[in-house]
Amino acid sequence: MCSTVHSRNRWKVSDIQIVKDIGAGCGDESKRVVDMMNAQGIKWIPGKQRGREVRVRFTLPVKFKLQ
Repeated sequence: MCSTVHSRNRWKVSDIQIVKDIGAGCGDESKRVVDMMNAQGIKWIPGKQRGREVRVRFTLPVKFKLQ
């Protein structure tokens, strides 16, 4: 699992942290993939509180199929 912070004005993910790592480099790979979303221009919808955009911490579950 990755924990991310969604910035309020930039629509990007920042402060990517590994919450749970199963080992074998899977944690680093999930962090790399989430970081790639920013590079590809994927926009995240910021959280709102009282009508204003705010930073939100989000835990993103990541599934791996190991062979």
